[in-house]
Amino acid sequence: MNTAEQVRILSKITTHDKTGKHFTEIYNAPDLAELEAEGLIAISRPIHEATGIPYSEEHWTVAATEDGLALVVAYPEYREWATGGRLPIRFAVVQSGYYVFGAGFTRNEAFRNATKWMVDERGNIGGLSPEAVKNLIVETEGHVKGDLILLSADHADFDSYLEEQGGFEQIDGVWYAGRN
Repeated sequence: MNTAEQVRILSKITTHDKTGKHFTEIYNAPDLAELEAEGLIAISRPIHEATGIPYSEEHWTVAATEDGLALVVAYPEYREWATGGRLPIRFAVVQSGYYVFGAGFTRNEAFRNATKWMVDERGNIGGLSPEAVKNLIVETEGHVKGDLILLSADHADFDSYLEEQGGFEQIDGVWYAGRN
């Protein structure tokens, strides 16, 4: 598999696509094996604790590794043509129940983008550092309305936040920043 093919897969791979299809139904086994062998994806294959028997494929999960994400960032020319080279949005910093402050392909990009809209202690818009935003994040489980949380694309509320916010575009079930 060449770099262009790797980037196309890595920029979109999730355990289930938006239609509910499992990654093992979407991508062929040799491509997945190659990406895993090169350290570009990590596939979790759980084993039943009591019996030691591996669970079937539908229980497997997948994620692009840091090296895989770095490859996608390094080759914008290989991303899907329909996206205009834009990276998919995989993470969003949201105020629970209200607003998307920042979104991005990586967690750090979502934190960086959130700094543009967040107010610091002196009342300046855009005054917080990405690290300060990260420190404001509350655990997703058990949060209350108004808390700042980080959602991944796999979270049940991810689509509704981006859809309601506006400024985002969904192509084949994957979210992108809207075209300016």
